[in-house]
Amino acid sequence: MSITIKNNIRASKKKKSSQKKKIKQVLSDLKNELTNEFLIFYESSINDFYKLEETKADYYQGFTVMNSPASFKHENTFADLFSSMRIYSENKKLGKVLGSRTLIIFDGKNRFEPDIVFISKDNPGEFKDVEFIGVPDLVVEILSKTSRQYDLILKNMIYQEHKVKEIIFVDLKNTEIIIFTLEKDDYKKIILRQNEEYISNVINGFVFSNNLTL
Repeated sequence: MSITIKNNIRASKKKKSSQKKKIKQVLSDLKNELTNEFLIFYESSINDFYKLEETKADYYQGFTVMNSPASFKHENTFADLFSSMRIYSENKKLGKVLGSRTLIIFDGKNRFEPDIVFISKDNPGEFKDVEFIGVPDLVVEILSKTSRQYDLILKNMIYQEHKVKEIIFVDLKNTEIIIFTLEKDDYKKIILRQNEEYISNVINGFVFSNNLTL
C-alpha cells in the first residue's frame, strides 16, 4: 500500500472520529439542558438499534437516542390528535396517518420515530415491514421535558434538511403549537396561541386547533 493511500485512510479515520465527537457533544449539550428527566444516548450500530424491537428510539449519526416514559398528558394529547387526523385523512382518502412506533428512514444515518406522521397517497417513499423509507409529508412531535430541546433543535434540523412539508411541535408546557411550513425552499414559522387555528396545506383542510390547557 502506498504512503499516499495510507495517509488518506488515516485522514478519513481521523475525520470520522472528529465527527462522532461533535455529534456526541451535541447530544451531551442537549442532555445537560434537561432537569429531573432522562435523555439516554449511546453509540451503536444499525443492528444494535434494530435489536431494541419494541422500544421507542431514534437513530442519529451512529447513536441510539431514547427518552424517558411519556406523561399521561402527553399520551392524552397524542390520542386526541392522532385519532382526529387519522379519521379525517381516511374519510378524505388523503393518505396514511401513523403513530409513534413508525420508523422513518431519512437516510443511512438518520432513523426517527416521530409521535405522528402523515404520508400522502402520492408520496414516492416505500413502506417496508417495519419502516418507511423516504420523507413523510408531515410530522408531529409532542414536546416533553426530556425531548423538548432534542426535538426542537436536532430533529427539527433533520426534518428541515429533508424538506418535510409541515413540521408540528405541540408544546404542552407553554400551551403553544409551533408550526414550520415549507414555502418554496424556505420554512415559515407559525405559533398558535390558545384558541388559535391553522388549516393544513398538507392534510388538505385539516384544522390544527390549540385547545391546550395548563
